[in-house]
Amino acid sequence: MSTKIDEREEEGSSSSVELPEPGDSVPFDRSALRPIERAGLFYLEQQPEVHDRDMGEQFVEDHRLHLLHGYVFSTPTLFVMGRPIDRFDDWPRLKDPLVRYPPERENCWWLFLLAGEAREAWRYLPYPLPYIGWERRGKPRFFESRKLFPHTVPGSDRSRCWKI
Repeated sequence: MSTKIDEREEEGSSSSVELPEPGDSVPFDRSALRPIERAGLFYLEQQPEVHDRDMGEQFVEDHRLHLLHGYVFSTPTLFVMGRPIDRFDDWPRLKDPLVRYPPERENCWWLFLLAGEAREAWRYLPYPLPYIGWERRGKPRFFESRKLFPHTVPGSDRSRCWKI
């Protein structure tokens, strides 16, 4: 349900504008949002029963944890939070941004949250690892880096894998 109000212009003519009622959904163009805004919106949409402020605070907390224990990249076309993990570890530990691994156990880039141009993400990985993973429908998914990015990961020469 919406409410109509009259707008009075200088010439004295009027036009009607509809305003949404509290609780009504308001359609908007998501493509106009920056990737970091789409990432924040993702948090709000995932658990609509949780108060918006709580999910907003969770986004800020996850962002903070990745700044401390992982990596955060935000550009006009991409937002990503991730960290290096051991892909053979237990699932609850893989998705916990507080869990850190020693360099000798790092074998996968875990993309905790990505919004925007996914094909661009490889450019921002700080160093090469053999796998890239993310959560899809509540389960971890892993892919070989060289298969995801065949034009940028030249097989055995890992020293030149990522162009930053």
